[in-house]
Amino acid sequence: MGWLILLIVITALTLALIVFISPHLVSSKGSDVSKQKYSYQIRGTLLTPSEIKFYHALKQAVGDKFIIFGKVRVADVLTPENGLSKSHWQRAFNKISAKHFDFVLCNLEDLTVEAVIELDDKSHQKSGRIDRDNFLNQAAQSSELKMLRFAVKSSYSISEIKSKIL
Repeated sequence: MGWLILLIVITALTLALIVFISPHLVSSKGSDVSKQKYSYQIRGTLLTPSEIKFYHALKQAVGDKFIIFGKVRVADVLTPENGLSKSHWQRAFNKISAKHFDFVLCNLEDLTVEAVIELDDKSHQKSGRIDRDNFLNQAAQSSELKMLRFAVKSSYSISEIKSKIL
């Protein structure tokens, strides 16, 4: 019977120790863990070589008709529709918050979004990427946002880009 009392005392002390120590192990806003300073480095160019090549062709095609922005978050262009419950709105927002459009064409005067552009390379043939593309197509269509897709090429026809956009 003495060993049972000893086991109960050890268990109680262990639980008390866990309860006392665990809050100090979990990161909180005021803790030293959240104040950790990290070093960062510049990634280099904002766009990939394929995107840079297309950007220069796109710039020639649109001239002074639009301002071109690259790698814009979908959530900065689209937002979930009004009338959703808070949880549904958050789910819809989460689906777009980590995605981006390759290029966004904006009105010169007020920077309203006129169209978005996606460049499709070989990675867009993979099933996960196809699902992502279908989702973006549906999101753009539901918001009546003009979305254009261009295949990645070694060179681009300015007139072809212009005819698709204008």
